[in-house]
Amino acid sequence: GVIRVGPYLCEKMIFAKSIPRATSAIMTDLGLAIVPNDKDDDNNDETPTRFFRDVFLHNQDVRLHAVMDNGTRRQPDKRPMVFVHGFPELWIAWWDQLQYFAAQGHPVLALTMRGYGLSDKPEGVEHYHMDFLVGDMRAAVQFLAHDCQVTTTTTATLQLAPLLLAHDWGAIVGWIYAKKQSQTTAQQEIAGYTAFSVPPLETLKTNMSLNQAWASLYMFFFNMPWLPERVFLANHAWFVGQFMADTRSGVVPLWKLQAYRANCLQPRAMTCMFNYYRSLLENRDSLKRQGGGRTRLELPVLLIRGKQDGALRGVLFQGLERFLTNFRLATLDECGHHIAADLPKEVNAEVESFLQTLK
Repeated sequence: GVIRVGPYLCEKMIFAKSIPRATSAIMTDLGLAIVPNDKDDDNNDETPTRFFRDVFLHNQDVRLHAVMDNGTRRQPDKRPMVFVHGFPELWIAWWDQLQYFAAQGHPVLALTMRGYGLSDKPEGVEHYHMDFLVGDMRAAVQFLAHDCQVTTTTTATLQLAPLLLAHDWGAIVGWIYAKKQSQTTAQQEIAGYTAFSVPPLETLKTNMSLNQAWASLYMFFFNMPWLPERVFLANHAWFVGQFMADTRSGVVPLWKLQAYRANCLQPRAMTCMFNYYRSLLENRDSLKRQGGGRTRLELPVLLIRGKQDGALRGVLFQGLERFLTNFRLATLDECGHHIAADLPKEVNAEVESFLQTLK
């Protein structure tokens, strides 16, 4: 793992983009208040955040933060949408998508995963077992679905199950959740699933190559004690900023980079984030059972990957018909791992087209 991460770290140290120090002001709130309140245009006194609000939901005794639209622009024929981020992101990774789809009338919610931002940060690797993470995701889906029932005055919205969209670690959890809910509930909780960067988990075994094995070595580094935290948090989480700024086409705004760094600099937060990986390795046999199986997933699925993703190679996306019944793969050129940051307009277009196919 050190051999894999070392060259990447050296490259960033030599060719790094200049990122100012994370400020204490940013660390005071990692909710909606972190978004710059710039006016939409010179003739508008209102700010983009006016249509959204911070909310909190629970999975057992863990309190989870999310940002949701305030309901004022919802239309009864627009499907609810739940967004889940990856490592080491926040709900703000979906800010472009939240604004775009809320403006069209969709109820939207972006979850802050446990260990991140304003969500609780339970201590101990055992609290990041896949069963708890799936429970967090289900709680977010049910929270938005319930909010739609409370705020709507028609029955149309009640009949529309949410679309789940998830990236990186969120996408790993999303695959488990999608398979579980399709097997255990008579009425599906979600209408479809959009997975960013991550293929069905079965491919991590069936499609593994030497090239992909090399790309995945960083996961062993993340499982080491204390050293990953030291590397990521050094110099005010400088490496976090560099990692999140590593795009091919897009430019991540400075306020987002500062927020990602401030997020990791919270007490215990970085260890909580690495506990996802540590729990994954400790419980890999259980994960294989949950993500495996011979039954193909019938849920409509859109997969979006960046052609220049350095973590998950194209070989993993071959032969998807072995595991999925109804799917489409969109491969975006000049795009890396952080797809929504790299090509937000293209992402919105792909998701919009997918929404039109859902029943």
